[in-house]
Amino acid sequence: MAAFDMATSTLAPAEAWRTSFGKSFKTYREHKQKNKKKSGRSVMHGNDKKGWYQLCYGHSTEEPFDKSKLDIVADLPQRTILSLLNYHIQWVKEVTTTESLWLFALLLYLDPVLTYNDVSTLRDLARHLIALRQQKKEHDDAVARMNILITIIGQGFGQADLI
Repeated sequence: MAAFDMATSTLAPAEAWRTSFGKSFKTYREHKQKNKKKSGRSVMHGNDKKGWYQLCYGHSTEEPFDKSKLDIVADLPQRTILSLLNYHIQWVKEVTTTESLWLFALLLYLDPVLTYNDVSTLRDLARHLIALRQQKKEHDDAVARMNILITIIGQGFGQADLI
């Protein structure tokens, strides 16, 4: 139990930071959702897991990243965003920059009014990220990315009991 407490306290951000960042994210989300610009791209169906992986990551999460791909997230229906968040629970192993950008964009355009099942998906994602963070021994860029995403779910979607 002590190891869990120590890992959590040393790698998790301070409460003041989480609160401030959560407020900033909510404001930014509101702005982005009000001012959505449709990319005009057609998107595949949300249940095409392999196709989405190829679009998001190519053959590997380490391939060069084309940020313009993120523009399609604004066009996605909520069901597809939730499917992609669910897929990321299985895909994310290290929280690379590319993975965190996709997760951030998906969370940014996810409607904050959610059903119980939708909240469950967010909570599963947060628990997955927390478990990955607990495997870390020291604070690095991946931990910072995890902290941002965990805070977005906790503060931005009313799941603060997780953080």
